[in-house]
Amino acid sequence: MSKSTDMGEMLTIREVCRFFGGDGTPLHKSTIYHWIANGKLAPPVRMGVRLRRWRRADCQKLLDQMAGKP
Repeated sequence: MSKSTDMGEMLTIREVCRFFGGDGTPLHKSTIYHWIANGKLAPPVRMGVRLRRWRRADCQKLLDQMAGKP
């Protein structure tokens, strides 16, 4: 379940996988971590010891870049 904070909407890893791949064939989470390691996607925000969330705006930015939008 995504949550909205003062940093914008925050997504779980499952939601990030669906954001890029869709509900029918979401990306595997290893792909997301590969993108982070290669500098394509911003790393998640640590919100606790084991709690990480991604900013929806960061995901949208990468999606726009992949689609060739300025």
